[in-house]
Amino acid sequence: MVYTVYTRYAVRCHTGPENTVMRPTTLRQQAYQLLRKRLASGDLSAGTQLSEPNLAKQFGMSRTPVREALRQLENEGLLDYAPRFGAVVRVLERDELGEMYAVREALESYAVAEAAQKIGASDLEKLASTFQQMCETADTFRESGNDVLDGSELKAFIQADLTFHEIIIAAAGNRYMSRILGDTRLLVRVFTATFWQYNAEKLTEAIQFHRQLLAAMQNRDSESAQLASIEAMRVARDNALRAWDQQRED
Repeated sequence: MVYTVYTRYAVRCHTGPENTVMRPTTLRQQAYQLLRKRLASGDLSAGTQLSEPNLAKQFGMSRTPVREALRQLENEGLLDYAPRFGAVVRVLERDELGEMYAVREALESYAVAEAAQKIGASDLEKLASTFQQMCETADTFRESGNDVLDGSELKAFIQADLTFHEIIIAAAGNRYMSRILGDTRLLVRVFTATFWQYNAEKLTEAIQFHRQLLAAMQNRDSESAQLASIEAMRVARDNALRAWDQQRED
């Protein structure tokens, strides 16, 4: 099964078994996906100024598709255009951050409850494998003696975290909800990258929540999955808001 992308959304084309790919068909879409990947990784954090010429050179394309991709990201609330500066990754207000976590709590708690009943054996294996990657990264961090997770280890943990939740949300089988959650998770990631840090306590906390959610998925326990998701979102929201406040005080 192959996905052919005509716009931002995917259209399913049944052209063969087990061959699913995402194939951008325009340079604008390629630039858009590359920019989203950099935003998700934390390479482009809130307040970062984006240069069309530099991005076009990096991507090996003209400025036009880059400009179109930047405008699309602006429409999605990820970028602002500032006089004399051009595109800048948005800096989120405190109230907006709280609202985004509220949306995630409502939608993800529903998604995990649905996924617990629908998730297949292969996805459960992927989920367990992804959780194991998170645990290995956490173990490496503890052994390092560092104060906070950073560098390649931070990127590896964040990517595993994103993959873990993407598997669950996809298993819920609601593409519209999946799109909204994907955008919201990316927004939260971008806007917290400048001040959110994983120390040993927060990392242990995150691992525990993911362990509970994995067990709920494996046991087909919708109620436990939903409760674990709600608790995780509320703790994450409180931690993010405290970090936001601390950054402003500093």
